[in-house]
Amino acid sequence: MRHFHWFALLPAVAAVAGLVLADEKSDAGAAKTVQGRIVQVQPKGQSFTVRTQDGQTVRMFVDGKSRVRINKSDAELNEYTVGSRVQATYTVRDGQNRVVQAVEWPLTAADVRREVREALEAVKDYTFQNKDEYQRRLEQVLNDLNARAEDLQRRAAQAGEQAREQLRPQLEALRQKSEAVRRQLDKVKAATPDAWSDIKAGVSSAVDELQKAFEKASSRYQK
Repeated sequence: MRHFHWFALLPAVAAVAGLVLADEKSDAGAAKTVQGRIVQVQPKGQSFTVRTQDGQTVRMFVDGKSRVRINKSDAELNEYTVGSRVQATYTVRDGQNRVVQAVEWPLTAADVRREVREALEAVKDYTFQNKDEYQRRLEQVLNDLNARAEDLQRRAAQAGEQAREQLRPQLEALRQKSEAVRRQLDKVKAATPDAWSDIKAGVSSAVDELQKAFEKASSRYQK
């Protein structure tokens, strides 16, 4: 079965949102466009990092001429969220990727749940011979969820002491569930053919529990 990728929608959505297209010109030359997921936000460094669908990472720099948006609204860089979808149009100046305009489409907890379910479904029939690819794909799921947990913590800290304290138990639960996934994935490295089914079941269960912990924390933060 072919899976639909949200990347296919971005050019059309970008046109509706009024994005500067990749063939526009600037003083620095032709503008370029990158699409992917936000993996790091550095407000103090006025930058964010995008991971593209093919796994490449690109650091984008924002300055006074950049337009930063969330959906159709103007925003500040510190409002950007790790894990969200983004399309950025930029030019290269002085060796840096300078944003002309960037648009983020935040992911909801339901989006994250769906992505985790899809990832687990994609690897459920992997055999012992595919264990390296199995581990690589679920390592990425773990990394994404950890990054989103860190972003929750960052936003709670920015919201103040009360928000941080309210979220503390959920973040601790997230940490514990993340460690449980890590322990299960470590077993993949030493897996034997006879134990493969049990190891996959353990990994799947641990990832599912981590996703539920993230959903609970995300819901708690929004209250």
